[in-house]
Amino acid sequence: MEEGKYLETNSGTPQGGVISPLLANIYLNELDWELAKAGIYFVRYADDFLLFAESEEKIIEAGELAQKVIQELGLEIAMNKTKIVDFHDDDFTFVGFDFQHWRKRKKDGKPYFLVTPTEKS
Repeated sequence: MEEGKYLETNSGTPQGGVISPLLANIYLNELDWELAKAGIYFVRYADDFLLFAESEEKIIEAGELAQKVIQELGLEIAMNKTKIVDFHDDDFTFVGFDFQHWRKRKKDGKPYFLVTPTEKS
């Protein structure tokens, strides 16, 4: 399913099918184990994931590990959908939500992170 339209596939499970995220979670469990074992913080929903690190050097290392594990599973990372962002300065979108960097609250000036559904959602 892409933009509300069904796309026929010749193999695998249909994209957008209700079972696809479950199967992705089962298959990518190995990725979760390897990232956790390496001490890498991450969030994953089906085949979409975020990696977190304290420096650009560490995030590159984390990305290389993720890519290695994914290749061992016979999959590949879509590099055109991959980017490195500074969590405190850059806005980004993940699984239907826009994440906007730290802002200051009006009442006390403390920073916070604003998360809102995308317009498409």
